[in-house]
Amino acid sequence: MGSVGVVEELVTEILSRLSVKSLLRFKCVTKFWYSLIEHPYFIKNHYQRNKNNNFGRLLVHNYDTNHKEFAFAVYSDETLADPVYEYLDLRLNLSPFIYGPCNGIFCLYNNVDSMALWNPATREFRPLPQVPRLNLPSSTGKIFQKILRNGFGFDPTTNDYKVVSIITFYENFCGYDSPKTFPIYAAVYTLSTDSWKVLEERVQANSVGNVFSIFFTYSRGVYYWLANDTNDQSILLSFDMGDEVFRNIPLSEDCLKGDRGAFHYLGLFNDRLCWIVTTGYDSDVPNYVYLWVMNKEYHWTKQWTIGPLIGLSSPLAFWKDGELLVVSGHWGLFLCDPSTLEAKYLGTNCIQAFVYHESLVSIKPRYGYQDKYGNSSNNIYVPNLFVVMPDPESGLVGSDFKDTTPQEQCTLMMLCKPVFEYLIATENLGQGQMLFSA
Repeated sequence: MGSVGVVEELVTEILSRLSVKSLLRFKCVTKFWYSLIEHPYFIKNHYQRNKNNNFGRLLVHNYDTNHKEFAFAVYSDETLADPVYEYLDLRLNLSPFIYGPCNGIFCLYNNVDSMALWNPATREFRPLPQVPRLNLPSSTGKIFQKILRNGFGFDPTTNDYKVVSIITFYENFCGYDSPKTFPIYAAVYTLSTDSWKVLEERVQANSVGNVFSIFFTYSRGVYYWLANDTNDQSILLSFDMGDEVFRNIPLSEDCLKGDRGAFHYLGLFNDRLCWIVTTGYDSDVPNYVYLWVMNKEYHWTKQWTIGPLIGLSSPLAFWKDGELLVVSGHWGLFLCDPSTLEAKYLGTNCIQAFVYHESLVSIKPRYGYQDKYGNSSNNIYVPNLFVVMPDPESGLVGSDFKDTTPQEQCTLMMLCKPVFEYLIATENLGQGQMLFSA
């Protein structure tokens, strides 16, 4: 293999270890770096490396009582110390309900009529077109279209992102909602086409999401909701992002058991669908949390029981080593150790909490599959290369490295060394020489 080919591989290896923030800066170094960082294969590998090598970041959707604003608190490392608050103009008018993350992407819904996709790492924000208006059924009262629930996920068969909205109607007669039941429909948004389509098949359920839906419940190409079928039996309703088909899945009787007043949640535990039951919501009542995990055959296995938890109510997410992120009756966020039951206050209030890994996935509109230089994303063209030799006294130099963190500089120095040694040994690059594009 020629020296340029070796350099390409090692540069790719170096860049794949850097943060999203640094990579966004480095896209302007050369055309090759731009094409590489934009390429779907690199984006996928970078995200997978990021996911494998660290547990992720905690993103908290909260309400800042001091500023009386909805905000996001980001915990940058696993110590969960010193959250950084961000007040983002998400242009949704109302505080959003958040679905995600899916490969670092979130879907936001303002509980009325607006949706958007958001990548916190790249700061990309993309409002979605309005959900289609369906033909109103005939009725004696005034009919309103209503979104019951949404789902968001990735279609692995087409490498595309989709949003599904479950839609029905309700009738307002003399100021009161009638008990009349209307059919349930669904519409699917596809990112690559930036458009919605209404599915012909109706959803075979009487209600969807009739219990809490705090958790994001997308797993391996399928989104799940709790629902009641047409016989009013509790079921799992699933939607396959690939074939765009709904399926009804029976629930285990063990999962449905619980004390009177217990709360039931559907969630994810180690990327597997789980069923969570909590027995107390009032802060004065000891709370027990029961967890069942579903296997591939839709059978449920009881994983553990945690409790009693005093003063803590709703679980929101799972942290490393099975630790539970849970809120108090006043929405304070705590991290609970399942073995010792010790609870640590994380210094913020919380509506939703998410463990996510930063991603380079772009949600910006794309025209075809070419970058701005006309290079196909399926075939990287390498017109030139820009390498800056390290200076033993001052370390890395050059516009592409000057803003890196000390940790990133160490990584770059360590990984660059064999590149330069190889080039010098093969007389393709002299000591102190700079190879760069014209």
